[in-house]
Amino acid sequence: MTFHPTCFGKNITIGNDGTTASREFPTKASYTPFGQGVTFTKSPIDLASPLILEVLSTAYAYSGTLCLGLTNHDPTSFKKLPTSSVPDFVQKPGNWGISVESRVEEGDWIVLKVNNNNSIHITLNDVTTKDYEPGGKIDFSKPVWGIIDVYGSVTKVGLMIPKANDLAAIEDVINGEDAISTVVELFRDDETSIRPLDIKLILLGEDAETVNLTKRGLLRDDESDAETPESNPLLSVTYYQDWIRRCRDDDERRIIAKKCADCVAKRLAERIEKSSATETASKPSQEKTKAIADPDLVKTILRRVKFNLLRSGSEVKGEISDGDHEKPCLSVWEFCQQYLDKSLHEMYIPSPIGCPMMILLVMNYNKIEINPECEKKMSFLRNLHSTLQMLSTRKPASGHDEPVHRQYLSPPVILVGIYDEVKSANIKIEEIEALIRGSLEEKVYQPHLMSLYHAIPHQDGKIASKGKKMIDNLRKHITRTAQGELDYNVETIPIHWYILKRTVMKRKESGKFLLTPDEVRDVFAELDMTDTEDCRKALHHLNETGIILTGANEKGVFICLEPDRTIDLVLKAMTVVDPTERWSTHNRMWTKLKKEGVLSETLLNHMWKDHMQLKDLLLDFMKHHHLLYDVTTTSETFKEYVIPVLLPRLLDSETSKPVPSTNDVILYIDFDGNMPDFIFLELCMAVRQWVIQNDGTSPVLAWDECKYLVNDSTELTIVRAESDQSVIQIYIKNSETIEASQSASRPPDHASVSMIKEKLVVGLTELLQKTPQHTLHYTINVKCSSCDKFINLEDCLRKSVVTCQKGHKMHTSVFQQWFTAPSEVDANPGEAKLLTDKILNEIASKLGSEWLSLGRSLGLTKEDIYQIQADHPLNVREQMFQMLSKWSDECKLQNEREKVDVLISALSQESIDQGMLADDIKTKLNLE
Repeated sequence: MTFHPTCFGKNITIGNDGTTASREFPTKASYTPFGQGVTFTKSPIDLASPLILEVLSTAYAYSGTLCLGLTNHDPTSFKKLPTSSVPDFVQKPGNWGISVESRVEEGDWIVLKVNNNNSIHITLNDVTTKDYEPGGKIDFSKPVWGIIDVYGSVTKVGLMIPKANDLAAIEDVINGEDAISTVVELFRDDETSIRPLDIKLILLGEDAETVNLTKRGLLRDDESDAETPESNPLLSVTYYQDWIRRCRDDDERRIIAKKCADCVAKRLAERIEKSSATETASKPSQEKTKAIADPDLVKTILRRVKFNLLRSGSEVKGEISDGDHEKPCLSVWEFCQQYLDKSLHEMYIPSPIGCPMMILLVMNYNKIEINPECEKKMSFLRNLHSTLQMLSTRKPASGHDEPVHRQYLSPPVILVGIYDEVKSANIKIEEIEALIRGSLEEKVYQPHLMSLYHAIPHQDGKIASKGKKMIDNLRKHITRTAQGELDYNVETIPIHWYILKRTVMKRKESGKFLLTPDEVRDVFAELDMTDTEDCRKALHHLNETGIILTGANEKGVFICLEPDRTIDLVLKAMTVVDPTERWSTHNRMWTKLKKEGVLSETLLNHMWKDHMQLKDLLLDFMKHHHLLYDVTTTSETFKEYVIPVLLPRLLDSETSKPVPSTNDVILYIDFDGNMPDFIFLELCMAVRQWVIQNDGTSPVLAWDECKYLVNDSTELTIVRAESDQSVIQIYIKNSETIEASQSASRPPDHASVSMIKEKLVVGLTELLQKTPQHTLHYTINVKCSSCDKFINLEDCLRKSVVTCQKGHKMHTSVFQQWFTAPSEVDANPGEAKLLTDKILNEIASKLGSEWLSLGRSLGLTKEDIYQIQADHPLNVREQMFQMLSKWSDECKLQNEREKVDVLISALSQESIDQGMLADDIKTKLNLE
């Protein structure tokens, strides 16, 4: 059955050998773009067989939808066709028609069938059913043609009329147990997956006012209330029809059904061919149906399978769009800077990134104070770099084996400046943008900020014509980015993750607020998800899409099913706003929280008094997201917690900065531009715990500086570097001479310095192990005395002379004295080590590029080797030396002889072919 080849509306094009009809845009102004789409079947229909229409394309810019009908008149007898069949056409005798009431989507199918009692039965997707009485308008004893009006939002359809016996055979297979088991198998198949349907457009701003103004401009919603909710960090998720199409749960369900149905239909096709008139498929037992994780989805898929099998026997081929080619939707998420400062972005933008997203970084240009004489003191630049660094520490989920320079990927960031052109008529936009560009030079996160900046003016909160033009340019920029760059890092989502989402949401609908680790494991067992890594990724995906929030404790991962409510409870513990009921006994506790950032358990219990049953899990949640630290000592009766965002900030206080003397030990921990905010405080808390356990004290605890008295003679200070927020400065000084003049000061004890360095390395190693989602790399350095460039401390301890990046040479005896008694250093630097500088250089010169094979033989990872190559791209000998140094560090728990034995064994391997070099080392080290 095909469409009539000559009788159709002016906007209709018949294609695919007469099986498809599409309504094209009109070529003449007199034509109606949403109408003139009436078509007919080529010949009268068989009343015993259903007429099936497949929706192949839609356009949401038009209202109205598809119309279906029947006629006793030969289509060639009509001299003129109306704009629409309903109501114009069907009011005439011998014609009947109806507009499909439900909104149809691309991929839907509609069935029209005439019943034995001459009523007309119409179904949508084999679910929505309705019977109509033609009321004597159609004489079914005469030939009947079908009417298909491609109207309104429906722009293209396909036509098929299967034979009755084909339909019966397909029904038998669909109702068989094999069909259900095939669907369930697909749910567990990792290869069955779909592409993400939602692109996050995340609006980050300094304050809620600028964020909301930008959002209203993008959504062209200037008439809406400018007020912004104050309590919810996820202010709203908004959609705009012609630019941002809402991704509903039904969209996801529909695409999943299409994807699964294609696979199931192929597997069941052979069964249909083998079926005979006497063969009937076995029916699934009731017990079998109850065991299915999502029976509603299974039924939807089987209905789609039925349609696919019918379609495979028709002449309509290759028209329906695959779910993998669906255009993703764009959803708007809003945060303002106060929530970024509270690290709540870690909850909704977790690392690594799995779903496509882009960032709109909104700045209020009216609040910027330019100080060209001291760029470091301009707070807007400091905040900008802090935010970009936070974003750039995220990596794609597939980046584990990629080179280092590919691992530090982040979402594209578009910078938007908002300014009131009335209040700041002389604002210097170009100067601000030049300062931003200059400050980003040589930063590792520079490529993530897109080179095109946007400055949008407004007048007292209203965007005028000039601003609207700028907004249109911004919208185009966002659209280009969404359709281009975001395709590179998009991973597909397994179908069973969707089943997990549905299962978790059912727990929420039953009134659950939290799922404990045991309950989470029960959910995985119910869905037969046994792969631990797959379970972790699935929860990460649900967290990233904002459906749940995850936390963890020693028992495992738990789930918060109500993200907004969870955030509200967390904010109560991270604020100094008085509650509605304040007791006089809390005054001192409130003061301590406000001035020192220390929260008493008594005060916390008061703020959470209505949720005490959730207290333990909420505390674990905050600890997991680095929002709270337990600082209770053994001598204290009640617990105390540090709230990082409420700690005092000493960065701008001149009196608080450490004043180093010539004999102080100063080290720099460099994270190469990628250090999340929580790393600093996590390290400080680990050091604090060690100091207190060893009878030391911690008199200063601030957001950017922590001071410790390690023992009676040693003071340790850890500071965030003001010039580079990915660098931590370490000051170690002799506390006995702190009050004395610099000339009278003495260096700290070398044993204490060595112990502190060792504890720092252990603390950093443990910290990086606890945060595997971040790809972080650090080095401990000293500064070149000539140019302030960093030099690796390990190089200084292994070599007598080192060279900085600018070519300045330095003797390392002064650094070696920090960690070794002067007598040992002066005797013969480096001779006490079995692997001396001389031997390492000899190995490097003889091996050359074969150091890569040696590195792999010694157990170095691909990431370690990539990092060494990136740090020293032009010097193979230095690459070799750095490889041996790193290997030696990782083997520090073994004794010297064992380390050398490992090296000699690796050198003796045939693949490296350096047996003579191994024998030479044995001789020099007297190991024969």
